[in-house]
Amino acid sequence: MRKFLSLVLSVALAASLFAVPKIDTKAAAIEVNFAKLLQESLYFYDANMCGQDVASRSAFSWRGNCHAGDQTVSVNGKTVNVSGGFHDAGDHLKYGLTEAYSASVLGIAYLEYPGSFNDTYSTAHLKTILNHFTEYFERCTVLNDDGSVNAFVYMVSDGPEDHSKWSSPESQNDVRHVYYTSDSNPATDVVSETAAALALQYINFGDATALDYSKKLFNYAMTHSGVCAKDGLWDNSTGNYLYDSQSWGDDYGLAAALLYKATGDGTYINEFNNVKNGSYQNSGYNVWSWFSWDNVSAFAEYYGTNDASALYNCANNMYNGMDKSGGYGCLLQWGSARYNCNTQFLGLVSDKAQGKEEWKNWSTGQMAYLLGDNSKNQCYVVGYNGYSAKYPHHRAASASGDANQYSDNRHTLLGALVGGPKNSNGDYTDSQGDYQCNEVAIDYNAGLVAAAAALYSVHKSDGVSTNTLMTAADVNSAGCELRFTYNTSGGISEGTSGLEGGSAANSSGGGSGSAAGTPNNEWLNGQWYGANGDTSYAPKGSWHVNSTGWWFQDESGWYPWSQWVKIDGKWYYFDYYGYMVSNAWQDGYWLSGSGAWEYAGIGSWHSQGGSWWYGDTTGWYAQNCWQKINGIWYYFDGSGYMVQVYE
Repeated sequence: MRKFLSLVLSVALAASLFAVPKIDTKAAAIEVNFAKLLQESLYFYDANMCGQDVASRSAFSWRGNCHAGDQTVSVNGKTVNVSGGFHDAGDHLKYGLTEAYSASVLGIAYLEYPGSFNDTYSTAHLKTILNHFTEYFERCTVLNDDGSVNAFVYMVSDGPEDHSKWSSPESQNDVRHVYYTSDSNPATDVVSETAAALALQYINFGDATALDYSKKLFNYAMTHSGVCAKDGLWDNSTGNYLYDSQSWGDDYGLAAALLYKATGDGTYINEFNNVKNGSYQNSGYNVWSWFSWDNVSAFAEYYGTNDASALYNCANNMYNGMDKSGGYGCLLQWGSARYNCNTQFLGLVSDKAQGKEEWKNWSTGQMAYLLGDNSKNQCYVVGYNGYSAKYPHHRAASASGDANQYSDNRHTLLGALVGGPKNSNGDYTDSQGDYQCNEVAIDYNAGLVAAAAALYSVHKSDGVSTNTLMTAADVNSAGCELRFTYNTSGGISEGTSGLEGGSAANSSGGGSGSAAGTPNNEWLNGQWYGANGDTSYAPKGSWHVNSTGWWFQDESGWYPWSQWVKIDGKWYYFDYYGYMVSNAWQDGYWLSGSGAWEYAGIGSWHSQGGSWWYGDTTGWYAQNCWQKINGIWYYFDGSGYMVQVYE
């Protein structure tokens, strides 16, 4: 009966999906540009960065370092640094399942559509975001002396603590509550999904340290009973769980499938089959379950079996659950745009894997709707065009002291996907205090990024999407305040100087370099210039050296660590201990013997026939030598393949 019903629904679905999407004449002027959408959608993560390297990593000049107290939390009697990661939504707590899910979806988007990121010069930006996730996951993994996992910190702060404040993250530096795993609270869902995200970091970018942590976390999940995280998630102010995951088998299955893909170790595929076949009861593994932060079974099945029908069936189930009477596919009133984008992505990956185009037209039409091609001329992506939502529910961007207080100094949350319409007719309120329609979240944007990458690939050259790169005019007209942007040379340029527009697929590169004007978020002659050239920070900074190396420190005792800093017009990277990195690759950039980033080539990992090599955009690749890449030494043989790792 189930197979028959699926066949009937599939026929009906195919008939509707092949229909040419209707363009509303009232909104005919809306530009459909999936290249620009992909570029801009990544910037939301810059706004939600947390930690002590935000001032150097975030593209937004209005974001700075925050939550210093996260560096000294207590876990089983140990002082642990859990700074970094991303704020969950418009608030500032950090929940491990949405962090890991978001990182996994971004990783899957790159795994399936690397050309979309490369064509739009977004790979460097994506890597910055994923590196920030990865470093946080590794910090949250508390190890025993033998290297095994002692505990995993799965949440920093909680609902009552976090939601009672409406203020900037930079003003919140107290030590916050932390919640971590134990034998009775193994948080199998969070630990497993984190292992999946780290496995993808290795598969996509050759990060051997990420793979090591992925294995350790999976082993922790495998040797503990399967239980979803609950401790700390109850919110007395609402009488509900902040997040109420009902399944862990989906996360466990995805991690197992990806670790098998990364290593070829049969242990992992056996564990995938155990969860798929129901050997672990009450795991919640179900390929028909809606794809979202709380269930990734469809992708676990796809990577575990290479059977794309799981993706199709899940997308089909979500599609058939939508109210489409008004033209927009609304699955749930809360965060409807998130589910719409997730369905698009599922369907388009299914099409790609099966050589079909069943989801192409529907997905294109739905994304056009979200960009403003609708009877209300409402765009649900902040900063994309003149019809965009202007008042997202976001503390940092609001520049105010209350959700219902509107400030003339509010910041443009470029690329953020708001919750969206309440129903298929497009009923929606653009209100900062409306967390149903205007909530933003890292998991919402993961689906937007993924769908944009898929749609760009589908419409790369058919004229449906203009596919021009974002320009300085785009950013300026949206009122964005950027300290740098990702340019067409694969690097970063100050302000908007690197945004030259042009065709995504055919751009021939562009200029980088400094824009003239007031210093912004940088050290110059020992003085710190903050946002818009603010010089109110008094302690002077200077270089220091000892037998280990060079570091930069100011008179207050502050020094940068695990972050990029601009000093006297040049970018430098400082390691975990605060020492300047030199003669090494960091985040794709070559740092010279002086420690400064001056070399134009952008480096990245590549694989061929199961072997890895490292090269840059000039055509150079490592050969017969050791190279230090993101803090780890690798040796490359005469053919250029990596053959040895030394940590």
